[in-house]
Amino acid sequence: MLQSVLNVIFTAIVLLAATTSAQTACNNSPLLCNRNYNNITHLGAHDSPFVRDASTNYSIAGDQFYDSITQLDAGVRLLTAQVHKVTNNFGGTEWELCHTLCQLLDAGPLSNWLVSIKAWLDRNPEAVITLLLVNSDNADAPTLDGLFSTAGIKPYVYTPPETTQATASWPTLSQLIANNTRLITFIASLDPTTNTVAPYLLNQYTFIFENNYDVVNPADFSCDANRPPSLIGNTAGALSSGYMPLINHFLYDNLSGIEFPSIENVMNTNAPSGSVGNLGDAAKNCTSIYGKAPTFIIVDFFNVGPALDTVDRLNGVRGHTEGRKALPTTVPQSMSASSTSVVSSSTTVVAPLATSSTSVAVPLATSSTSVAAPLATSSTPVVAPLATSSTAVGTPLATPARSVVPSLVIPSTSVVASPVALPTRSSAVVMTSPAAASTAQSSVVSSTSAVSAVMYTPGSNAASMAGVHAQSAFQWSLLATTVGLVRYALH
Repeated sequence: MLQSVLNVIFTAIVLLAATTSAQTACNNSPLLCNRNYNNITHLGAHDSPFVRDASTNYSIAGDQFYDSITQLDAGVRLLTAQVHKVTNNFGGTEWELCHTLCQLLDAGPLSNWLVSIKAWLDRNPEAVITLLLVNSDNADAPTLDGLFSTAGIKPYVYTPPETTQATASWPTLSQLIANNTRLITFIASLDPTTNTVAPYLLNQYTFIFENNYDVVNPADFSCDANRPPSLIGNTAGALSSGYMPLINHFLYDNLSGIEFPSIENVMNTNAPSGSVGNLGDAAKNCTSIYGKAPTFIIVDFFNVGPALDTVDRLNGVRGHTEGRKALPTTVPQSMSASSTSVVSSSTTVVAPLATSSTSVAVPLATSSTSVAAPLATSSTPVVAPLATSSTAVGTPLATPARSVVPSLVIPSTSVVASPVALPTRSSAVVMTSPAAASTAQSSVVSSTSAVSAVMYTPGSNAASMAGVHAQSAFQWSLLATTVGLVRYALH
């Protein structure tokens, strides 16, 4: 009889403990609840809203395979994005999430993204998340505050007692959850001395230092402070002053001066162990140097590796997590298998169609080069303009919103007779010679923003650029010429 009573009591205790654990899991683990915000490693999705999937025609500019909400569902707790100023067709200003250039990849208005994050916070009352916004066009605090207000997300924001200097004193996750101040927002950059209207918008470099972000060689990942400039060479001083370390751990491929997120190496880059440049070893090295685990780790294609494995090890919660959405941990098959054929720089480069088994040749004004351009997601034929040696450039190729297909080719002997209007957030310009580049920079205009061509770069690898990846053929097929190509830096 006594044994039966004891068994009942024991079972009740186990059930109560399990229920309590489920109710007090903070950021997917009960072991994190009593840890201070700055004493946890938060996994971050680099360029979170910029995805490489069917919605963007598998844009080479995409840094993630899944959207921001899926990232959060799977355990990401830091989202980074770039904010750009765009003039709309009515002369008004919009603040968009764009990857380097809005003509390259536009993920829509910042306010819409914030609305989706607010809804996610509504559904997940035991989650604390961080936003890091790159303030590309220097939006001021009132402007950003207005967008946060419009999104209805301000009730969740956290404001530290001191906003003008780094601090080692941060609340625990339990305290942030209890107060429902579960959103920490950093801006790179925003002057804290002039921000009197929205102190919750924290200047990143007042609180955080980071290592180098522009890495093309796996052996070059470093733990040294690289930003802000005042802390270069003074990592120890940054740590002793209360700065939180942020580790950028993503790799770029580089072809003829064009840098883009590396898919070929991501299985190792995000892995908990392996070859040179893997995330696990890099995190261990930085932990040893800092005397503590990094507060933030930012990666591309976060689900691959998986990167969360390394973060869980750093947090000591491996095997003690719950509530995460399971995702594949490898590169999608559609990304790893190339269906693009590159014959030579003087023949034809064939790019696959998104919804068809055929292709449409788009003649370029070079002696023997032609390129098959993709139709993206359009269900009807799209004709690109001919750019002949003696005629003016016509109307650029119309492409869907968020498309990044370069749509206007200006050969070396073409003449831009009059300004050419570019469609809103959908076109790029390809300059195939220095002279054409110069002409276009002064003559080609857009009703919404500046011409997206950055610079002319001569090189014999132009044609091969179109066949780098199957998913990038949509973006780069029109760059295949024997003359040169535009240089982009997709950071």
